[in-house]
Amino acid sequence: HKLHLATADPGTGASPANEVSGGSYVAQAFTAGTDSDASPSGGQLANSGVITFAGMPAVTSTHGWIDGTTAAPVTNPQASFALSSSVTTTAGQSVSFAVGALVIKQA
Repeated sequence: HKLHLATADPGTGASPANEVSGGSYVAQAFTAGTDSDASPSGGQLANSGVITFAGMPAVTSTHGWIDGTTAAPVTNPQASFALSSSVTTTAGQSVSFAVGALVIKQA
């Protein structure tokens, strides 16, 4: 799975909107920890490893989404979410999310 960052809500359609672009930004591998309630719905997932985006453009990221593939083209997002707080980067800056920093609530 890949984690994508977005400048606004990416939506849930076949072509997610508002993905960050520019600089050296690329979606990063995402591995989730154990579901908080071990059921297919409800509960939440969080990242089980540090995720770093290097060479970001000058941008403010407010949302993210996880896709179900590791290669292009991107298909329907499996989950989209608002970041707990927006992340503003300057050109060339890296941004990292610590283990458990990205929490995705399941419907």
